[in-house]
Amino acid sequence: MMRHKIITMVLLIILGLSGFSLFSDYFYHQQPPALEPDLSDQDDQSLTQQPFSQLADYQQMNPNTIGYIEIADTDIAFPIVQRDNNEYYLNHSFDGEKNKYGSIFVDYLNKPDFTDQNTVIYGHNLNKPGMFYSLNQFRDQQYVDEHQFITVKLPFETLTYQIFSVYVTEPDYPYRVVNYPNETDFGDFLTQCQQRSLIAAEETITELDSILTLSTCVYDFKDARLAIH
Repeated sequence: MMRHKIITMVLLIILGLSGFSLFSDYFYHQQPPALEPDLSDQDDQSLTQQPFSQLADYQQMNPNTIGYIEIADTDIAFPIVQRDNNEYYLNHSFDGEKNKYGSIFVDYLNKPDFTDQNTVIYGHNLNKPGMFYSLNQFRDQQYVDEHQFITVKLPFETLTYQIFSVYVTEPDYPYRVVNYPNETDFGDFLTQCQQRSLIAAEETITELDSILTLSTCVYDFKDARLAIH
């Protein structure tokens, strides 16, 4: 009788741990519904005056929401959050629960309206599908050619960025500087990005432009980072 009870308890523990693992994987793979503005019964002028209603819904769920990132025909489609530090969302999900998969978030030094020279967005790559894992595919020229544009939806405008550089780098390489002392320094950084790039791009970038940087972990070497501009 005692042996039967022990076996039953062990089975329950195993089932409980398996259930937790499945829940974690399920949560990691879940993505919020695609964010699209409601265009019904609106003219062009009214669209410039009305916020995207779905973004307001995300902001109700999490007041730290500042936008939504999407790359068409990929699994990159997430609300973007921002806090006063870069640590919190490394291990907290969009709903504020502690979670090793974290969230998609903007560097705390950036302005939330994406007006800095370089706006940096972070997301985990845990070497399994989900979050920013699929950014690995942008090392391939053909894939970039077919998915050149990154869309960022803000409360009152939509920004579109064309990818011009993809490379693997060390974490201390200054690819996450949000504003440079002058346009010349920023221009030098843009030139370095193009020289380091694994892909060729048609887009011409100058020091008068503002860029977007997507940053995630990769496993080419210890602490390697993938940067996409």
